[in-house]
Amino acid sequence: MFKEMLPALQCASALLGAGCSQEGADNSVQPLSFKTMLQTQQSGITSARQVPITSDSAWALLWREHTINNTPSPPAPAVDFTKKMVLGVFLGQRPNL
Repeated sequence: MFKEMLPALQCASALLGAGCSQEGADNSVQPLSFKTMLQTQQSGITSARQVPITSDSAWALLWREHTINNTPSPPAPAVDFTKKMVLGVFLGQRPNL
């Protein structure tokens, strides 16, 4: 499922919180809901990458790397990983035109 979503999300550097999808009673797939947690041009992550985060420890590491250039570093938004996940999408460094 992530491989299908990633090309559509590569257009911006963003941290997204995604709700889980469920199959309905008729086996239809319910849509995912997304919330942009942070979008910035000042990320400490300089290479393009997409990162699914499913645990507090992985979230803390990614947030620390992402906000390394901020002093003081803002606290990471709270995420209940028993119900949600975070998908980090980073465009990477690009030359100014």
